[in-house]
Amino acid sequence: MEISEVLKWLFSGAGSIAAFSWLAEQFPSWHALDSAKKKAYSFYGSASIALSAWAVLKYVPAEIIQAIGEPFAVVSGVFGLVFLGQVFHNFTK
Repeated sequence: MEISEVLKWLFSGAGSIAAFSWLAEQFPSWHALDSAKKKAYSFYGSASIALSAWAVLKYVPAEIIQAIGEPFAVVSGVFGLVFLGQVFHNFTK
């Protein structure tokens, strides 16, 4: 998946919500929040991610996005393998 596709996915409602949800779950303090705060933070966090992705797509020149495409592919590939490895490890315990 190319960086522009990821940015478009993050700009969509589903992408930004999924990304924020995953990030929030990584912090133990998130679990201690009451549901009203979680709803508010989820809205603001998801909206921030979506608007940031939109701003990158709108204002960053295509040449720059292309230039960071290869490093992005490496990092996202490593992320995917680490994440899948952790999921596999949790299921095989």
